[in-house]
Amino acid sequence: MLVVWLNGSMVRIIKHLLGEFHDSRAIGPAVWECFDLFYVHEGEVLVRVNDLEDVVVESKGVLLLYPDTLFRGYTVAEVSKVSVCHFVVEYGAAGEPFGRLAGKVCGYELYAGSRGVLIEDYVRRSLELAYQEQSGLVVEMRRALLTLMVGELERGRHVEALETRRGGLGDLLEWLGRHLGDKIGPDDMAELMGYSVSHFRALFRRELGISPYQYLMEMRMERAGRLLRETSRAIKEVGRTVGYGEAAHFYRAFRRYYGCTPGGYREKYAVVG
Repeated sequence: MLVVWLNGSMVRIIKHLLGEFHDSRAIGPAVWECFDLFYVHEGEVLVRVNDLEDVVVESKGVLLLYPDTLFRGYTVAEVSKVSVCHFVVEYGAAGEPFGRLAGKVCGYELYAGSRGVLIEDYVRRSLELAYQEQSGLVVEMRRALLTLMVGELERGRHVEALETRRGGLGDLLEWLGRHLGDKIGPDDMAELMGYSVSHFRALFRRELGISPYQYLMEMRMERAGRLLRETSRAIKEVGRTVGYGEAAHFYRAFRRYYGCTPGGYREKYAVVG
């Protein structure tokens, strides 16, 4: 295991591996307690996340899975070549580009091939170094490459935010659906769209007939209900997946919306088999 300090943030690099997947060799199902940076070198992979979403990762695409995320994957092409870098970011880490990842669980970030191409050389070189003797120089080089990979993906998030702003409310709603586990509020939505909070609230209500807060809450509750019906995941984990870090907060919000507890809802509506 490689432990490095990056801008004051402790990051533990566990391992970096490369493998081939075909019809008879699936990925998972698994839940890991670390971040998993998947890079598709060749082929195309379908990853089912949290027994809820099917995510297609094309050639040169990148999938960053948060810790405690249930996943299973299958190759779409006849054979797919995939590498995965496992690393841990300690809670309270403040340095960039890793600071924003500290504390993230039960979710993912997907980057299209156009973004993955930019880190292709970093991934290839990092894999080469992972199989060499871990001298001080090699450790520093791996440290730099991991920083470049995660930093380039972070830059991609800013590009995505800019495209969302240009695309209007439709793109914003799609973005919200992919980030329900994040701490998001009307102020964050307004900033993402490039509007003042008051203007954004008025625009949102005029277009959708509902407040941004109410819309986000309903998205979270609908997603939580689906997870409770269709999966056996722990209730606290379901709450974290839809953006409620505190279980008590999730229970209160769920009861207000559905009129019953999450456990009672699951008992009544769970899909059998």
